Amino acid sequence: MGKHKFDEAVLESNKMLERNINSGYIAYWKLAKIARYQGKLVEAERFYTLSKENAQEFYDRYCTKPYDLSDIDGKCSNRYDFLKDFEKKKAEKLEF
Repeated sequence: MGKHKFDEAVLESNKMLERNINSGYIAYWKLAKIARYQGKLVEAERFYTLSKENAQEFYDRYCTKPYDLSDIDGKCSNRYDFLKDFEKKKAEKLEF
């Protein structure tokens, strides 16, 4: 995305979704940022919603506390931080 190669970024995000839906919140987030940058605000909002729902679903299903010692790979803490700061990050100025 940093090089404005949005078509490639969209393809990579879609590949990520195919391989591992549990990491979908990251892919949806990237797709939302690209759509927002391109002025497709309705599509961007849809991807933002999917991103938040994906992270929340995983967190609700597998996580008991945000910073549990058994969370060795950080999956729960990453989603907790993502959800906690979601609205703030969503409103940030886009920079690529």
